[in-house]
Amino acid sequence: DTMRKLLADPKLAHWPVASIAHWAARQGQVVASLQTWYRYRKLFGLHRSTFAKPRPKPGLRANRPNQFWHADITIYKTEDGVRHYLYFVVDNYSRKILSWRISGRVSAVDRVATLRAAWAKVVLSGGQELSIDLITDGGPENVNRTVDAFLREEAVRIRRKVALEDISFSNSMVEATNKLIKYHYLFPARLKDGQELRKRLPDFIHDFNAVRPHHQLKGLTPAEAYAGHKVESIDLAKKYQKARVTRAMANRSSLCKVCIG
Repeated sequence: DTMRKLLADPKLAHWPVASIAHWAARQGQVVASLQTWYRYRKLFGLHRSTFAKPRPKPGLRANRPNQFWHADITIYKTEDGVRHYLYFVVDNYSRKILSWRISGRVSAVDRVATLRAAWAKVVLSGGQELSIDLITDGGPENVNRTVDAFLREEAVRIRRKVALEDISFSNSMVEATNKLIKYHYLFPARLKDGQELRKRLPDFIHDFNAVRPHHQLKGLTPAEAYAGHKVESIDLAKKYQKARVTRAMANRSSLCKVCIG
């Protein structure tokens, strides 16, 4: 009865069961294991409610390549202490890094250079009639007259949308790419200076784009997804099915004689 009263006491509603159990033991009211407290709480039907952080809503998701692009800057410091600004333009649908640039400053000129390089690839692939939404944050490298002039060019069909201002979505897609490139490639490499960064980064981006399978793409690489390939093209489902059958046969043929005896 004491356990029930303590668990139901509104003054202790902000305490976890473990704290109530320790407090009751210290006061000499109830001395019982935590497992006993949990068991009786269940028997009493006293389900203590705690605040649950709202699950984040699904992010912006494209249904084709070159529908949404994301642009951002991330900072990487080489071993000599010099800060380098890495500019990326990422395709939402495929996660592919479409263009990139290393700079020593935050600059609208460098941002336009990456956008122009990404758009040139679209034109070369025959997709110049596409209309692309460019998602950026409100940083000075993204919102300025230089970028505005580029976006107004007649041949360019890109519309800038500032995350959390023009649209309700964040720019998390490219932020996740920034983090992955830095923590999986750059930081482990311990690059000594800008020269080594410029030498190694192209290989890292090639690995990310064209070699490393992406879980969110169900095993495709970003380059494959950007090119329009489907998961069926790599026959993963058939490989998994064949592996299950092969594994079962192998297990049956190698049973331990002691166990089956």
